[in-house]
Amino acid sequence: MLGPPPPRDEQETRSLVEKPLNNSKIVSETPKSPLGFQSLTLVPSKTDLCKAPLPNEEPPRRPRRGSALRQVLIALIANLGPVNTGMVFGFSAVAIPQLMSANSTIKIDSDQASWIASLSSLSTPLGCILGGYLMDLLGRRTTLLLLEVPLVAGWLLIATAGGVPQIYAGRLLVGLGSGLVGAPARVYTGEVSQPHLRGTLAALASVAVSLGVLIEYGGGAATEWPVLAGLSAALPLAAFLLTALLLPETPAWLLTQGKKDKARTALHRLRADTCDVERELADLEAFRANIANLKSSAGPTAPPPKQHSIIKSLFEPAALKPFSILVIYFLIYQFSGVNSITFYAVEVGKNLLILTND
Repeated sequence: MLGPPPPRDEQETRSLVEKPLNNSKIVSETPKSPLGFQSLTLVPSKTDLCKAPLPNEEPPRRPRRGSALRQVLIALIANLGPVNTGMVFGFSAVAIPQLMSANSTIKIDSDQASWIASLSSLSTPLGCILGGYLMDLLGRRTTLLLLEVPLVAGWLLIATAGGVPQIYAGRLLVGLGSGLVGAPARVYTGEVSQPHLRGTLAALASVAVSLGVLIEYGGGAATEWPVLAGLSAALPLAAFLLTALLLPETPAWLLTQGKKDKARTALHRLRADTCDVERELADLEAFRANIANLKSSAGPTAPPPKQHSIIKSLFEPAALKPFSILVIYFLIYQFSGVNSITFYAVEVGKNLLILTND
């Protein structure tokens, strides 16, 4: 029969008990038993409680916000198209005075100058309609790639023009491209950026148009109009290459096509690996599910809305009020003469200078 274990002194007992929790405190002790045992009551310190993992504790979540630098760079590439729109606006202001000069190789009169300035605006509305349709059909990224084709072709046609008809055709093409880029660039920027950056990045399109006008004015002061047109073709070409190499499709559009894995991959490219991509993807899916529930709330057998009901909904206050505000705003904007000043800035400046000297 085994006897009791050899007795330990009090110091050794304390060291064995206090080893798991270095900062614990002994709040009570019981007298030693006849066999040499002693009972100690320990209370862990606050430090030990903080360090000890909880049994149901979740792992730390990744941050919701992705890389701001990456989102800004992608938005800048997507808004190279609006820069080209400003270049289309500003080109006629520097080209017309050169074409009407005595040493011009292509002679034009005032009527032809008016057509050169305004033909781009004639094809722009058609591009706006096509751009909205194509970006839903083919995707935002694919539309951004396609719209660069008429821009490059139009600028090259103007640069190599041997007569006025070629300049007319080139202006129609660049106007078509300017209309095509309007909606896709803004929608792409909004869908790839997170809420804390979306407002700022959405304003890039307006800044880009003004920058494009400034580039043409500066370039026209330094070079002849055929060279300027050729240099202008480099921007949509660079935008095409950068979009093809660096820009992913928007996750929102990919989810509408049922491509969840590609949407996840696109989010990783847009946000970097430090962001909680799965959580954002779940939010996008929940939003799509809510939209689907609203559409199906009328019942699976509900007939499609008739044409007259769609038109009637446009005249409801919820749609009519914001639509009226936008119409009034753009009417005031256009009839203020902003396009006339932009298209004929050099001529307007010369006339003002002559009047001032007189």
